[in-house]
Amino acid sequence: MPETPHVIVPVAVLEGEVVPDPLVEFLSSAPVVVLGYHRIPEQTTPEQAREEFGERANRELETLTEAFEAGAATVESRLAFTHDVAQTIQRVVEEVDRGVVLRPNPVQHVDTVFVGVRNSTLVPAITATVATLVGPTDAELSLRRLQGGAGDGQLLAGMETALQEAGITDDRITVDSREAVSIGDAVETISEEQDLVILGEDDPSILNVVWEPTPERVAERTLAPVLVVQRPFENE
Repeated sequence: MPETPHVIVPVAVLEGEVVPDPLVEFLSSAPVVVLGYHRIPEQTTPEQAREEFGERANRELETLTEAFEAGAATVESRLAFTHDVAQTIQRVVEEVDRGVVLRPNPVQHVDTVFVGVRNSTLVPAITATVATLVGPTDAELSLRRLQGGAGDGQLLAGMETALQEAGITDDRITVDSREAVSIGDAVETISEEQDLVILGEDDPSILNVVWEPTPERVAERTLAPVLVVQRPFENE
């Protein structure tokens, strides 16, 4: 069986951000780390922010954590006051065993999932993530290459085989053999067509792309949730 990923869910706890109920249910088969964060100005230290906002932030974080506790295998929480959200998330990814990251954008259901992969080194980690989260559901998968990788059609064929071996039936998998898509298009354009986007990308800058969308896109609520699989899982 593939290794079970730990899903890191960063949430802006002091900005009214919530995790939609369909995502809470979708994550119920995996251990979850709720990362409550608050972006602070450069002139403010984390210690100052914690002293001023810590009590309120902890209350909000506790409420978010409780929403997961009913269904998730295990839930833990962390709180960070930070100048750089992507950097903070990256640090937690490196600390958490088999960590993947979810941007919890609004969604009403998870029936279709786009899976973009750049190279073969991430196939086992993506397979583990999909098997854990998508496997227990009826969601359909669409596989496509991401720009910048060395893979060709064999990359997607290998991904499809790995998913089938992990228990995802072939009638739920569609292989999109069109030209590779950019990260930006996957996050924005494709997310308008899919309920959830999974990106297998080993460039740390992907977190900046996913966590720094244009304000207009956020305001329009057109971005689907995005799950980033960034590192190969270590064998234990």
